[in-house]
Amino acid sequence: MKVFFIRFKKLIILLLITINTQSIYSQNNIVVNNVPISADSTVTVTLRYCSNGGYYIINNILDLRALSILVFNDNTSRYSANKITYNKTFKLTQDIVFSSCDNVYDFDSNGIYESNFLPIGGWIYDTVINCTFPSNVAVPVYDTVVHFKNSGLAFFAGTFDGNGHTISGLKIYNSYEGTETTNNFIGLFGFLKGLWYNKAVVRNLGLNYIELQGHQYVGGVSGYGIHANIENCYVNTSNIKGYRIVGGIIGIISNDMELNSSYVKNSNIEGQDEIVGGLCGENHSSNEDTTITESPLTGNHRYAYFYSKINKSYVNHTIVSGSLDVG
Repeated sequence: MKVFFIRFKKLIILLLITINTQSIYSQNNIVVNNVPISADSTVTVTLRYCSNGGYYIINNILDLRALSILVFNDNTSRYSANKITYNKTFKLTQDIVFSSCDNVYDFDSNGIYESNFLPIGGWIYDTVINCTFPSNVAVPVYDTVVHFKNSGLAFFAGTFDGNGHTISGLKIYNSYEGTETTNNFIGLFGFLKGLWYNKAVVRNLGLNYIELQGHQYVGGVSGYGIHANIENCYVNTSNIKGYRIVGGIIGIISNDMELNSSYVKNSNIEGQDEIVGGLCGENHSSNEDTTITESPLTGNHRYAYFYSKINKSYVNHTIVSGSLDVG
């Protein structure tokens, strides 16, 4: 009888563990097709949703690539609140290390698979999607100001929490000499774009030994940011190179973006031309009052002076070079 109760107790414990494990992952998982595992092979990846924590799990290289493919395939309106990543959190659950075996992309079409990652957001490669606003949404003035009324732009609109982990060996090698739009927006995130009342966020993330090259808007964490925050992030022992608008953390921060408690060290930040900085290449703020009507908000919302800010951040043991406006 004692043996029976011991076995029954073990069965109950195993059942409870199974139920608890199943409850962690809800039906809100995101399935992403055509995630590259090699230069000529793709797989389907499921980004699992942790209902206990309210975030999607980024656990390995394929999960990270799946997030990139998800953003580029999101052909909904360019309005941030309609994006699939809007108001969603993606959390890194362990360190990610890229190696030379992970080089699957050939962005400059020279026949050499020399890059291992597609930036999360930026100009869409291969195909152009005609992005339009719904009829009930006015085109935001700040989009017009920074000249983003073009087709083919994708962006990350949610929160990426590095959770204190690191990504090492990331390599994106694109041409810095040409002016093709696909040479722009180079970084782990090519383009961050939230809303003034719900920003896109990257936080608690370290980038080690990364190699980046592009034409303009080149930065370790992100190439470009609008209504976004980068918090508690660092770039270490890395080479970041572009033609213009190049920064160690971000190429350009624009319109109500903040860079907080972040640093660059032991790295080389190089611009072939102008606007190069250890932390960011350009800090752009709107200085005009604007009236914007945005869904899901109703009515007009007037606000002034979209200041962009850099707080408690520094550069150490890093070479920053360019021909004009270098700091």
